[in-house]
Amino acid sequence: MELVVRVKSFFSLPDRGPKKNLQCKNLPTQNIDMHKYDLLQVVNFIAEHYIWGSKQYLILRPFLDDGIVEIKSHKHMLECLDSM
Repeated sequence: MELVVRVKSFFSLPDRGPKKNLQCKNLPTQNIDMHKYDLLQVVNFIAEHYIWGSKQYLILRPFLDDGIVEIKSHKHMLECLDSM
């Protein structure tokens, strides 16, 4: 399965450093085995490209035909991937 991550524009508030306005972009596409890929790996993949502060959090939302839902757990991520 191909994993495509699109990060919308946001303000990065690193614990040390100035506030930065980061623009929307697609990260490099990854080929994954959805049964061996977990939620933490998605977060770590995004962290390779963006830095955020300890007071910020990440919201993951798959784009589905019936709307957008928030992914809150590894189990929920697998359910969303299975439905695609």
